[in-house]
Amino acid sequence: MEVFDADKGKAWHRAYDFDYFGRNSTENNIYSFPFDGTTFSGNKVRTVPDGDYYVVISVLKPLGDDDNPAHWETWTSPVFSIARP
Repeated sequence: MEVFDADKGKAWHRAYDFDYFGRNSTENNIYSFPFDGTTFSGNKVRTVPDGDYYVVISVLKPLGDDDNPAHWETWTSPVFSIARP
């Protein structure tokens, strides 16, 4: 899950990064991933400034090849705002 500045298109690195993520255990369960305004790159944690952002979620298909763009599914969130008091 990579975070982008909606106005400038600047990447703010990742909010989450999983090597493997299992399926839902039942049909009525969901996974929730809160975004607290922090991202990471390696061991460095960054706090994004107030502003408008969107998140791009990328998922590699089962048995997919990392280097083949056709093996990836992506979803882009609607734009949201961070406005701290």
